Amino acid sequence: MKNIHQCMCIFFLVLSIVYLNGCDKKSVTEIIPTHEVDNSIDQENKVLETNSEPLFTDEEIKTAIIMAEQHIDAMNQKDNKLIMKTMLPEKVNDQKERIENGEVHLYGVVTIDIESIEYLGDEHEFTKMINKQYTEQFGVENILPLFATINVKYPEGVENGEWAEGVFPNFCFIMVREDKDSSFYVYDKGF
Repeated sequence: MKNIHQCMCIFFLVLSIVYLNGCDKKSVTEIIPTHEVDNSIDQENKVLETNSEPLFTDEEIKTAIIMAEQHIDAMNQKDNKLIMKTMLPEKVNDQKERIENGEVHLYGVVTIDIESIEYLGDEHEFTKMINKQYTEQFGVENILPLFATINVKYPEGVENGEWAEGVFPNFCFIMVREDKDSSFYVYDKGF
């Protein structure tokens, strides 16, 4: 038993020395050609790393915020036509028949007030998370996630509904546009 223990110690010692000295000191780029490494990087990461300019101008952010506020105002007015004008046209077209026949409800009994709303920046973890989820579908330059604090209220006498009542931070509006020359619309919203 003692011999087995000594052999194991010698084996691990030799293995450690080989590991520390390295068998062949080739770099990763010598083993894997550079173009293969570049191709493995996700598109959204490549855009964010190589582009020192912000993805969106202050004006683009401001107009996206206005559209999100108009969306909530239309929900508070309980007006499907106004709500649909603030939504990405492609999404409205997919749902229009279901909205018109009442299968899909665009508003409820609650009133929602936006207490604050902002774009957290290109490098914020929430922005990166949203971009990762939607980049393949829209392209990173066409997704602008806005984060808001909202206050949800029910009319007197209504106790239950589709939302919890109160103030909620981290409510997200996923604003999407078709291309650089088009407006941002609400694609989705929620926590």
